[in-house]
Amino acid sequence: MDRRDLLTAGLLASAYSLPLSRWLTERDPVSTTGPGPRVGRADIDHLTATAARIRAADSRYGGGSRRDVLLNTALVQRATPLLHGTYTDLVGRRLFSAVAELARQTGWSAFDAGYQELAQRHFAHALRLARVAGDIGLGCYILACMGLQATLRGHHATALHILEAATTRAHHHATPRTAAFCELIHARVHARAHDQPRALHAFANAEILLQRAADDDPEWIRFFGHPRLAADAVEIHRDLSLPRHARRWNDLTTDNSTHTRSHALRHIVLADTHLQGSVDLDLALHHATTARTLLDDVTSARAATYLTDLRRHLAPWNDHPPVAAYLA
Repeated sequence: MDRRDLLTAGLLASAYSLPLSRWLTERDPVSTTGPGPRVGRADIDHLTATAARIRAADSRYGGGSRRDVLLNTALVQRATPLLHGTYTDLVGRRLFSAVAELARQTGWSAFDAGYQELAQRHFAHALRLARVAGDIGLGCYILACMGLQATLRGHHATALHILEAATTRAHHHATPRTAAFCELIHARVHARAHDQPRALHAFANAEILLQRAADDDPEWIRFFGHPRLAADAVEIHRDLSLPRHARRWNDLTTDNSTHTRSHALRHIVLADTHLQGSVDLDLALHHATTARTLLDDVTSARAATYLTDLRRHLAPWNDHPPVAAYLA
């Protein structure tokens, strides 16, 4: 895992095919007896807490450096032998789900840090574990993450195929909050592909489902509420060239110091909206500068890509002194 070529390789759309086809088949049974150690609730609690710590650090500081990504990968490797231990069927299901979420979060961190192939491997591993656990909700969430990775790398057709599998199963087997998240990412994919009717339809489904959400969700999806829906709506409407709608949705978002990266990305997107339609360079540069300040303590190749796109969108005004000063 420490090899440079693996870390820097790009995303391969074909690598999603096998994990997705396996996900759509019946799950494998959990083997409750193996050569490894006896596994109990304390082991699962430790894995769950580890995944939560990685999730919090990723949200606040970005996917991290190469060292952090490798450290997270090592955690998954150390957790995997527990799957070959001895446990009851119930503990086994929880164990596979816990390791699946740890692998998913590690994949997400690698994706954010720009290590696309490594992220794909972790996502595929996580999906396989969720399938064995029979945890359909978590599997759908993993698929949504895979689909978002694919669309942000320009593979919109592949992303749509993944999200269709996620939303179909989530509607029947996951909590409303999880199903709403899948629909939200489905809307983001359609928006990236500039399909306004389907994007707005999927977004409306996400709104309806989120209104039905209760308090019985797993920890890994509890972050998703109306402020996050509104934040993603800003980007969806930016991608659909509906800047006024995007800015209205921004009024419903909230700032939280524990979600530094997402706030920075939203300000970059807002800067973009002021370059659409009636151009307002002052407001565009205000949001761009805010984003750059927020990113001072964030390590995120994804955020860097957003900034690069914004720089390209500012190109027609390169000779404007404030724009030149910002770019410098």
